[in-house]
Amino acid sequence: MIGSQEVGLDRVETFAFGLDHAESICVTPALSFPMALPSEGGLVIACYRPDVLQCWHPDRGVATLAADPRGTVLAAPINAVFTGPDLDTIVFPNLGRWHLTRGRFGIKGVPLNYPTIAQLGS
Repeated sequence: MIGSQEVGLDRVETFAFGLDHAESICVTPALSFPMALPSEGGLVIACYRPDVLQCWHPDRGVATLAADPRGTVLAAPINAVFTGPDLDTIVFPNLGRWHLTRGRFGIKGVPLNYPTIAQLGS
């Protein structure tokens, strides 16, 4: 999870089980919580402010999937996750309201990883 109070680029080292190296990624939103990982790579970024859902890809940069200038349907979105049998629906809670928002944006996610105790080393 990434949080930033200033607009700009954040560089983050990520590590996935089974990889022997970290991957470097950059994101650009002001207040963001990227949680969902598209199968084609990159990140789905739920921006707390402004109220937008973006997708970052290393080759294509940042694209806005949805924006709500009034903050009613997307109201401080956080913690996006891919759901559904094909992992093609994005769902996220809204801190500024009392609902979940879901939508299909033409991208699919990767399944969640549930590591075993052996993989965690404990």
